[in-house]
Amino acid sequence: MNEIPFDFETENLNLGLGRPWQLGFMVVSDRRIKERFSLHIDIPDLCVSQMAAKITGFDLDHHNSVKRPINEVIDIFEPYLMDGNNKLIAHNGLGYDIYILANLYKEVGRILDFKKIVYRIYDTLCISRAQHFQSPPPKDRYDFLAWQYRHLHKFDKSFKGSLSACAKRNDIEIDVTRTHDALYDVELTHQVFKKLEYALDLP
Repeated sequence: MNEIPFDFETENLNLGLGRPWQLGFMVVSDRRIKERFSLHIDIPDLCVSQMAAKITGFDLDHHNSVKRPINEVIDIFEPYLMDGNNKLIAHNGLGYDIYILANLYKEVGRILDFKKIVYRIYDTLCISRAQHFQSPPPKDRYDFLAWQYRHLHKFDKSFKGSLSACAKRNDIEIDVTRTHDALYDVELTHQVFKKLEYALDLP
């Protein structure tokens, strides 16, 4: 079984309409990184908000020099995404990334089958919240998804849910100059996941 941590950088934070301009993901097996992908996406009429550009360090000239067609990016990612043996790992994956992924598919008239992926998603934000609330995970994968969703929007003002905050809470060193680059965020997400997996004995 492979672990596939992934992350998007997007135009904005609109779940219904926001489109990704970068997809980062890794293929991890037996704690060894087998492959890394940082894919810039050729989005028609791309409009990265000023705030998003500032946070992510978006550079239009660089993006244009390395961008790839949407269908090509999907075709690279989809075999890893749809392989039923793979664990899919994302920070706020259930609350954000799966919707952005669906928007990417829609952009080229393709349909994302949520049922084929949602039960294999390990959302490090949900799991971190569950750990904060001392809520042990169930062992059944269907119950595990519901458990994650129960913690997706569970609020406690003492809990900070950013990826950087979750990393710091797990004693993971952060390079602040690289945060919000999709591939670096993928690396951080995977490190957080491994800490949570060990601490909570995740299924």
